[in-house]
Amino acid sequence: MELNKLEEIVISDAKKEALKLINDITKEVNQLIISETNKINQEFDSNIERINSEYSSKRSYIEFTMDSNQKKKVLHLKHTLINELRENLNKNLNELVKKDPFKYLIFTINNSKIDSGEFCVSKDLEQVISSDIFIKCINRLNIKNIHYSGLDNDIESGVSIRKDKVKYIFLLSEITDKFLEENIKIIHEKLFNE
Repeated sequence: MELNKLEEIVISDAKKEALKLINDITKEVNQLIISETNKINQEFDSNIERINSEYSSKRSYIEFTMDSNQKKKVLHLKHTLINELRENLNKNLNELVKKDPFKYLIFTINNSKIDSGEFCVSKDLEQVISSDIFIKCINRLNIKNIHYSGLDNDIESGVSIRKDKVKYIFLLSEITDKFLEENIKIIHEKLFNE
């Protein structure tokens, strides 16, 4: 009987040992599973963070690029509108000078503060500002030392006065540019609601 008892004891001890071994292996496997799961979760979180960062960066770049392109288009449009306005103002001013060259001459000579020299006109104003109109203007302003010399091929629409060796140029476009410069804020408010 002792053999049976001994067998039972050995089997019981083997069962206990096997159960302990199974429990230890189960704990180790569970710990390994938890450890690997944590590593996978950390890697997943890291990848999500990296992807979100890349997405945010690319989105910011695209938004910046789109915003920049929009601003360029708006600036180009504003520039185009201002240039068209400048062209229209130049045309209108040219028409006004052609209708009443006397006013333009008085304005230009008074603002020039030049009291002697040779007066010349651009090709487009040659037929408009004749020597007769010039003489009437000079007489009205009581200036004796400015003389009409005719055509100045070197200038655009406007007039010039040569005094000594210096040539003073008074372009119609300068009047327009000065007007735009002085009124640019109002123009922007009216055209662009700024």
